[in-house]
Amino acid sequence: MTIFSRKGAALAAAAFAVLSISKTSAHEDYLPSPLGHAPIGVMGDHRHNEGDWMVSYRFMTMTMEDNRNGTTDLSPAQVRTQFGFPVVPLKMTTDMHMFGLMYGWSNDLTLTIMVPYVEKSMDHQRPNGTIFAAGAKGWGDIKVSGLQKLTDTTHLKIGMSLPTGPINERDSVPGHLPYPMQLGSGTYDILAGVTWTDFIDPLGPNTKVGAQLDAVLRTGSNSNDYRLGNQVKVTGFVNHLLSDTISVTGRITGRATGQVRGADRKILARPAPTTDPDNHGGEWVDLGIGLNYVLPGTPLKGHRIAVEYEKTVYQDLNGPQLKMDDMLTIGFQAAF
Repeated sequence: MTIFSRKGAALAAAAFAVLSISKTSAHEDYLPSPLGHAPIGVMGDHRHNEGDWMVSYRFMTMTMEDNRNGTTDLSPAQVRTQFGFPVVPLKMTTDMHMFGLMYGWSNDLTLTIMVPYVEKSMDHQRPNGTIFAAGAKGWGDIKVSGLQKLTDTTHLKIGMSLPTGPINERDSVPGHLPYPMQLGSGTYDILAGVTWTDFIDPLGPNTKVGAQLDAVLRTGSNSNDYRLGNQVKVTGFVNHLLSDTISVTGRITGRATGQVRGADRKILARPAPTTDPDNHGGEWVDLGIGLNYVLPGTPLKGHRIAVEYEKTVYQDLNGPQLKMDDMLTIGFQAAF
């Protein structure tokens, strides 16, 4: 079974389970509304009251496949003949287990920490047509931030990404693995953003909309003499109530990432596009659809299970590099 079909099967199973359960639980009393959260793939979308806690777990699996330069698709032969790279990446999968904790320091300020465990694997093709894989796994960069209320519908995010993920990963290839295969940035990165959510006319009380601007700003260079590109992401989402316990979500996301600045001298020069600092970053547009389900029964009453599937519909890449394909996110959040 391919990665795409596994994602499709998981998404269908999750949707069927949520919809089936919701038929028997729509009339439970005193439940938090599933409209209280954005799609599960949106981080830092809500605050908590003073003294409240929330723990969360997300599993995210992402696929990148085939090569592109700008908006032009490339075959492996074209990557070799037009750009002079003998080794061509074919496919990359990234699985991330994200553990989160939120605490209401006050009614206006919520503190958050996110701890990722990451597994990466990339298939490559040699000039003779044979294929080999390289990969890395381990803990990534820890992110801490504060969500400060600006208005009843808007809050500001300010935080820091800590360089806890390694940048010296090796596998079967000589030297360090290329930049996309490392597990951390190696730098202290500034996290900044603003989120707005509200009910608007004429959509009515069963539909909530929101928007989020999110940025990662790199600082300095890491111990291997490079820094990753800055990131900016703009997201718009809608959350529509289907019953007391379930809602359907949709969103559109635009992302931009800069090129790598500097170079790791322990990454071999030019055997593959991923080893060139210039072949990183670009612009993407993703569409997502998902479900939020609030559990009705004790002891998990009021906690949330959610799923979201995203598909990249546009990309302009600083290539040649692998194209983004899709991502599936499944999560659980428990507030107390």
